[in-house]
Amino acid sequence: MITWPLCAEQFYNEKLAEVVGLGVKVGTEIWNPRFEISSPVLGCETIKEAIERLMMNGSEENLKIREKANAMANLANNAIEEGGSSWNSLVTLIDDIKNFNLS
Repeated sequence: MITWPLCAEQFYNEKLAEVVGLGVKVGTEIWNPRFEISSPVLGCETIKEAIERLMMNGSEENLKIREKANAMANLANNAIEEGGSSWNSLVTLIDDIKNFNLS
């Protein structure tokens, strides 16, 4: 994942991706509290470098990111399978809605 935050919670999401080891930062460092973007325009070279870092097969950074991404994909797949945490939460929600009494 290449992160390029501009405003709101996107900087927190970028930090999470960085801490978990799932992403490469493009370089925006200015937080914009609203949708009025005041960050400087990034040059194509900055974006190109981020893409190359992420896609460079065989680099240590690339291998770590791919390993983490595969691990997260496995966790997500386990959660949605029957008996997984997301599956169970959805079944519970459906049961609660079925049993909800409006009167």
